[in-house]
Amino acid sequence: KVDPRLLWEDIFHTLIDMPTRRLIALVTVAYFVFALVVALLFYFVSSDCGLEIDTFSEAMIFSVETTTTIGFGIRNEDPYMEGCSGGMVILFFVMVASTILDAMLLGLIYARISRADKRGRGF
Repeated sequence: KVDPRLLWEDIFHTLIDMPTRRLIALVTVAYFVFALVVALLFYFVSSDCGLEIDTFSEAMIFSVETTTTIGFGIRNEDPYMEGCSGGMVILFFVMVASTILDAMLLGLIYARISRADKRGRGF
């Protein structure tokens, strides 16, 4: 039996050695939780920043649009959130955090695919 503290001390190799289905589930949960947190932040500043977000589901859609950078379409006439500094700070946080999250998860997937010990067993 492995001591759980060892797994947390070397989280990178713990994730690389994790079964594929569990890793996919973990990545999905990570993106979903991140989108939920961002949706809550946008929902709370919506009225101050003129985002025209009335329901949490609209906030969730806006969060996914922001996190995945697929664009916003036309939400309102003012694309600059009416000069709202809170919205700008959240938007900056989301862009930086989502880029870091993407880089970490893509690096994990790349490291997992290119492992020499797994490829060597196939020969």
